[in-house]
Amino acid sequence: MTTNGKKPSGTTEPTPAIVQCELKVVRETTGVAQAFTLHAGCVLRIGRSPSNDIVLDLDGVSQFHAELFLRAAASEGGVGGLCIRDNSKNGTGIRHGPQSSGSMGGSASCFIPGDE
Repeated sequence: MTTNGKKPSGTTEPTPAIVQCELKVVRETTGVAQAFTLHAGCVLRIGRSPSNDIVLDLDGVSQFHAELFLRAAASEGGVGGLCIRDNSKNGTGIRHGPQSSGSMGGSASCFIPGDE
C-alpha cells in the first residue's frame, strides 16, 4: 500500500493459503462413506497396511501406497491445492469423480490399481 491507501499499480492480491480440505471416501462395492478433514501441514496416508488412515485391501495397492496433503499457495511458489504423493511401485492416478464438472474446482476421485 502507498501512503494514500491505494495499491501501487501492477500489484495483485496474494493468493489465500489453503488451510483445510474436506474429503469423502465412498466404497464402490458397499456404498459405505468415510469423511476426513485434511488440515494444512497434515497428511492422509492410503494403502493396504492397517496403520494407514484410508485402508484399501486390494490387489495392486501397496502397503503405503500414497499420501494426500495440502500445499498452501502462499508458501509454495504460488501453486497450491490438494496434492497426492505416490509412494507405490504400481502407480497412482487422478480422475474426475461422478459429481465433478470436469474443472479444477470440481470433485475428483483417486484411481489406484485394483480399485475398480
